[in-house]
Amino acid sequence: MLITGLLVGIITFALLTFAHAAFSGRFFSRMVVEGVGFGLAFASMSALVVVAVPPEQTGVASGMNANVRTIGGSIGAAVMSSIVTSGMRAGSFPRESG
Repeated sequence: MLITGLLVGIITFALLTFAHAAFSGRFFSRMVVEGVGFGLAFASMSALVVVAVPPEQTGVASGMNANVRTIGGSIGAAVMSSIVTSGMRAGSFPRESG
């Protein structure tokens, strides 16, 4: 499930990156598919973390997995926002190069 979720995520991210000219129903359907891929990957990753540790460490491992995932998502969103909006003028949209 983890590999399937990752493949779904990679494919939909590639489609959103390279074929994003038309903001139609295809954009939203790709985002739904992306959500399914993330769901598959995150759920299976949590299960793999729990199986990989001794039973008495399950709570610690699950908590660390959740914390690292949250911190990584926050930092990733901040970095990508900085990249996309770099060089943007006030009152305009981000450039394609971002």
